[in-house]
Amino acid sequence: MAGYTNKFFKYWYNSSTIEDYLTILTNENPTSHFFSVDFLKKFCEEGIKGIVRWVKKPILDMNSILFPINVGHHWIIIVVYLKSKAVVCYDGKHRNHQHILSKIKTFLTDWENHSSVQPSAWWTLHGTTPTQYNNDDCGPWILAIAKCVALAEPICFTEKDMPQLRLQQYQSIMSNTMQLTTPTPRTTPHSTTQITTPPPKTTPINTTQSDTPPPRTIQFNEIQSTTTATTHEVTTQIPPTITAITPAPTIPHPTNSTENHKTRDKLYVSKNTKRRNRLYIKVLHENNVKSHHTQLLHYIRI
Repeated sequence: MAGYTNKFFKYWYNSSTIEDYLTILTNENPTSHFFSVDFLKKFCEEGIKGIVRWVKKPILDMNSILFPINVGHHWIIIVVYLKSKAVVCYDGKHRNHQHILSKIKTFLTDWENHSSVQPSAWWTLHGTTPTQYNNDDCGPWILAIAKCVALAEPICFTEKDMPQLRLQQYQSIMSNTMQLTTPTPRTTPHSTTQITTPPPKTTPINTTQSDTPPPRTIQFNEIQSTTTATTHEVTTQIPPTITAITPAPTIPHPTNSTENHKTRDKLYVSKNTKRRNRLYIKVLHENNVKSHHTQLLHYIRI
């Protein structure tokens, strides 16, 4: 029990938990069948026509039929024993549920009429079960009773067995869930038929003598002489045309010619510059100003 808290052992089972476990139980024991929690309510509201599609198996050929029912937040289970024609109510609180037994009996009679079967004389009673002293174990309680009924075993558990029964029921539901969610690997069946590969087509060798002359062997000098003759014929028939390209005469550019070219003196001064210098000296003399610039102008050819 290590690893499980007290909350786990006081957990109230809902309708999904009840139906999941009963599905596993009836799949393992095909002689038993169960109806969902809402089945009896549906029958009371719509009658036999409303639950025809819910009945997918020949229930009258079963050994037992299980009806889990929630009455005021308390789980009970009704078991129909087909061979003994008994409708038994199991409740750990030992309460009277005769009105529910009457509804189940009515359903069985209507279903026999719907199936064109002679109605049976069903009788009802409350079965003997261990007493449930708390308010938390009604869910696992009815599942333990359902297992005893499906396996045709006596109901002999007590309240002390509830923690172990809870754990077994939880592991059964979880293992079935893992099997449903785990994909099964696809296996390709081995074919037992032998695949015969057709033999390769072979061309028979003709050993008879034919009129076709044997292949002629060509010597190397014959190939060389033939190639030379062919080349000579091509060169004589189509002589190559060679166009001579004469270079254009080089004419010197006018700016590069040396004819009539006068070299200027290094101290050459243009006429305009001389005229500006003379005016400038005149202005300086009028103002009695002599400077390094005037001396430089005297040095230059005025």
